[in-house]
Amino acid sequence: MQLTINHISKEIKGKAIIKDISFNLEHGDVLGIIGPNGAGKTTIMKIICGLCQMTSGSVLLDDQPISYYYGKKEYPIGVMIESPSMYKHLSGYKNVEINALTKGIRNKEICNNAIINAGLLSSKDLRVGKYSLGMKQRLGIAMSIINDPKIVVLDEPINGLDPDGIKYVRELIKSLSNKNKIVIVSSHILSELNLVCNKVCFIKSGRMVSIINTYMESEDLETIYGQ
Repeated sequence: MQLTINHISKEIKGKAIIKDISFNLEHGDVLGIIGPNGAGKTTIMKIICGLCQMTSGSVLLDDQPISYYYGKKEYPIGVMIESPSMYKHLSGYKNVEINALTKGIRNKEICNNAIINAGLLSSKDLRVGKYSLGMKQRLGIAMSIINDPKIVVLDEPINGLDPDGIKYVRELIKSLSNKNKIVIVSSHILSELNLVCNKVCFIKSGRMVSIINTYMESEDLETIYGQ
């Protein structure tokens, strides 16, 4: 499996949001995207997922345009972008169940396992409107991977999480990589990306400053991030 991001750019009303971004990922790769607010991280992730149209360039999965998969029941990308979309008046379990149905999944055991793996079993009947930010993040991540996608895209997944929640996300990302998934994750915390990613992409003002392997020394990573 190969994901190819080929010279993608995005303009809105003549203003460049991202400019000429390219990289390749293969099964098992975990790419971290880091940069200041407004750098274009979320836009890149939305384009990869098909949630935002690019002005130019292409996104290919195994040489097929990502648009080929639009509307297919087995859409290959699981995604959590920005705040997870949920029905606040319904329980956590009901949100998982509805999300699963939209992906053609009717197996209650799969829904139960998603809740258990997210550490929300004791809160599954609580209305999501009463969930903490961290609980919503965990629920959103669980829903994004319920259909066992080939590619998982997570925007700021540790936002609002306590130490146990952060540990859960770390272990989940490593597990997905071990299952030969491609994982793309954004964060403002370089040290966190260094723990779970084998590649880090540095974005500044819509441009890719560098993409490197994380076997580099932490000091070297910090130097690049500070450029």
